Amino acid sequence: NESYGMALVEAQMAGLPVVAGARPGVAAIVAQGESGLLTPVGDAAAFAEAIARLLDDPAERSRLADGARRLAAGPLSFGRAVATLDSVLDGIKAREMA
Repeated sequence: NESYGMALVEAQMAGLPVVAGARPGVAAIVAQGESGLLTPVGDAAAFAEAIARLLDDPAERSRLADGARRLAAGPLSFGRAVATLDSVLDGIKAREMA
């Protein structure tokens, strides 16, 4: 039920494809079919099927792993997160000083 799954970001940074429930926060950090597979929330059969798909298909697993690395190096990168946080904090500071 985590809205922004740091474990999912960390997995992608490590070049691992993700299998997760398609919650809004998760869908914002896992690119369906590009860096992982998203399944309907609470659908254990679909979740198991997605895991089996990756276990059975090394080429698909490798393609998603490459996508996970690209995503982690771009929009999910530590540097981007720091810049975003700095921007938000600067905005808060500016409002407090006004």
